[in-house]
Order: sequence, then C-alpha cells, then structure tokens
Amino acid sequence: NLLDVNQVWLSTLGYDRKEVIGKWYGDFLAVGFQDFFRITFLKFIAAGGILRAELVMIRKDGSQMVVALDGKVGRDERGRFKEIHCILHDMTEFRRTAENLQKSERMLQSILASSPVGICYSREKRIQWANDAWKRMFGFDSEDEYCEQPSAILHPSAEAYERTRGVLYNHLKKGEDSESETQLVRKDGSVFHAHIRSTLLNPSDPSEGTISATSDISDRVRHEEALRESEQKFSKAFQNSPD
Repeated sequence: NLLDVNQVWLSTLGYDRKEVIGKWYGDFLAVGFQDFFRITFLKFIAAGGILRAELVMIRKDGSQMVVALDGKVGRDERGRFKEIHCILHDMTEFRRTAENLQKSERMLQSILASSPVGICYSREKRIQWANDAWKRMFGFDSEDEYCEQPSAILHPSAEAYERTRGVLYNHLKKGEDSESETQLVRKDGSVFHAHIRSTLLNPSDPSEGTISATSDISDRVRHEEALRESEQKFSKAFQNSPD
C-alpha cells in the first residue's frame, strides 16, 4: 500500500493525497499490469531493489501513462522488510517519440525499397544494405551475395574503384553531396555506365557510412556516342564537299 507520495506524483497523476494514501499500488495500474506488479513486487523484495521496471499507470481522468520504476527496499534494524522507496519516471513522451521514430523509419525503408533508383548503404568500404532496384541493376539474387562485400567488387578494376572513390570523397569530406559518372560491373561481369550520387549518412561522423543512389545511364551514353559519331560524319562530309 502507498504510505506517502510527493506533490509531483500527485500532480502528474491528478489525484489528491487522500485518494491514494493507504491504497494498493496496483489500483493505479492499467489492466494487465496488476498481476505483473504482484510478481515483480516479490522479486523486488528478494533482490533488494529494482531498476527501470516499466508499468502503465492510470491517471485520475482515465488516461494512461508509461512509467519506469526505480526502487530500493528499506529494512529495519533486524534486516526485515519494512518499506520500498520508489522513483517514477514518466516515459509516455519518450515512448511516443520512439513509436513515431519507428514509424518514420518504416516509412523511410518503404520509400527506399520501392524507389526505382538503385540505393545502397556502405560503411568502411563495404556494402551493408541495398534496395531491390539496386539488386536488379547489378544482377544480385540475395543480400548474401553482396552484404559485407567490399564496394570495389562493383568496379572493373581496383584502379577504377580508387579513381571513382577519390572523385566522390573529395566532396564528401567537405560535407557536400558528391556525383560521378563511371563504369560499374554487374554480377555476370558485364559493364555498364552509371551515375552515382553519394551523401554521408551523418556529416558530423563520416565513419557512419554513406548512402549512394546509382542510375544506369548506358542508354544515354550510347545515344550521346551515336550523336557524336553522326556529327563527326556530317562534319567530315561537309569539309569534303566540293562546294
């Protein structure tokens, strides 16, 4: 039973002192937490204390709040159980923030997964995660084929990898987004032209890795080459014209 509470406890839960003193603590818990409290209380006494036990309490107006309970058992001069001193931490806003963060993370994962652009996350020069578009672009069937593999496997040679990485990193180390057009290699060994845009996951801590968006620009490059060839033929024909 509650022997005493401070004014913060009363104000937080909305009760008057006369409404709580002498009452069983479980009377202020949400349905489903009363039995949990009975069991926890016995363990609490046996252990001599408890740290961050989470419970759901009911305010006087019927609303619920999530609390974390810290406590220490008080004993008499003969070592017998006497009372428990507890501190309640209101975790409601923390839980709400955590839930909203989880929703945001799920939404972000859905956006990244459904993006038509190939997106991958790498850290310490190794691939950590990639969306479906990226896997299709490189011809991978499962994440086991690329997860934790060096990013260099996506490039025609070690020299090509270092060259592209140098171009991208020069901007990244300044905290800027970076872009590069280069050749990359699929799982089957075929080479394609790609545009890469990279950004640091956390600009204040580059060690957390980078997010890169990769687009296959092979068709564009072929069209540009065909256009150049056509222009060269036209220019040569024009120069050789007798008129």
